Amino acid sequence: MKENDKIFSGEKNPESDVLNLTLDPFIPEMSLSCGFTKEGMVAIKKDVIKDDTVVTQIVDTRYGQYLDKKPEGISGNIVVPAGRVKSDDFLELAGSYIEIIKFSSLLVDDVKLTWSSEIKLAKKYDSDGKVTLIKGGVVSGKLAENFKDFYFSKETSIINSPGSVWSEPIGYVGPKMMLIKSGVSIVGK
Repeated sequence: MKENDKIFSGEKNPESDVLNLTLDPFIPEMSLSCGFTKEGMVAIKKDVIKDDTVVTQIVDTRYGQYLDKKPEGISGNIVVPAGRVKSDDFLELAGSYIEIIKFSSLLVDDVKLTWSSEIKLAKKYDSDGKVTLIKGGVVSGKLAENFKDFYFSKETSIINSPGSVWSEPIGYVGPKMMLIKSGVSIVGK
């Protein structure tokens, strides 16, 4: 996405949360904290999305050459402010919802800004208080639709994974849960 692009398309629900996202390479003892990027540039902290608007493009040396833009050392752990709603209140907001506990794999198309995954384990919460376990099925969505109507939980979480041979390191500080009310499709029994 380009600077000044909105992260959603169409009309946004005025009750929805807004997204603010910062990359911070200076949080003590976090996986993506480092004084330098992978390319050896000096790492800098920067807001990437502010009030649902892209304020900074992340440009490394490789993409800087492709896009004819100057690379910056924007890198680090993802930091997102907590939301306004307790996750216990998601049922009141949604009527019913599915909580994805574990994906088999999360596939993101960074050109179309879509995502999909097989549900490894989930819970379906109904308005009558019934909770059902779900295994299998596919969930997918489009970010421009998802960010039209969503809520972050007040409860926060820290994900600090150093990575491995099979996965990149992850550093995240932010809401523990997100309720997406727009642009999600679930297929399966």
